[in-house]
Amino acid sequence: MSERGVNRSDAPRDGDRIPVWLIVLGVTAVLLAALVLFVAVVPALREQRSAARSTQNAGTAVPTTTAPEDLTSTTVAPVAPDGPVVYVDAAGRVLLGEGAGTPVELASDAAVGTAGLGAVAMAPTGDVIAYVRRDGALVSLPVPIGGVGEPPTVLATDVALDAVGAGPSLVWDPTGVQVAYIAVGTEDMVE
Repeated sequence: MSERGVNRSDAPRDGDRIPVWLIVLGVTAVLLAALVLFVAVVPALREQRSAARSTQNAGTAVPTTTAPEDLTSTTVAPVAPDGPVVYVDAAGRVLLGEGAGTPVELASDAAVGTAGLGAVAMAPTGDVIAYVRRDGALVSLPVPIGGVGEPPTVLATDVALDAVGAGPSLVWDPTGVQVAYIAVGTEDMVE
């Protein structure tokens, strides 16, 4: 006879049960395999993305030079510069040079700090320049192609002029979309 409330056909037999240690071992193996896959794949994806960005920005990056292998030599042959260079001269002119060629004047109203230095930065994409104007405005200026450039755009008017020339006061993000600068603080910012 059967016992009341017990349906023997639904109850697992002792031979059909999976031991707990075997379940724990299986879960651990799956987690370990996922970790190994993550550790192996993520760096490869980063390298692939970096290589793709380098390919997209080909020709816009400034090449670097390396030191000569013979460190006992006291003279190093000069190497002609190549690639775009932007700078502010002591008169406040924003100049764009290409290699050892003659620079092109892009603007003449840049702020110059006490050390005779201005604040200017070229975007990593090589298509836009940001500089600080004498009146404290942050200005973006597209790099002229074929000698013809677009008009400048004022991005902000609160640049801290006392920071100009004292150190890096402008920096572009790696994509060349945003520029950071040192701004004048206001009383409501002070705690």
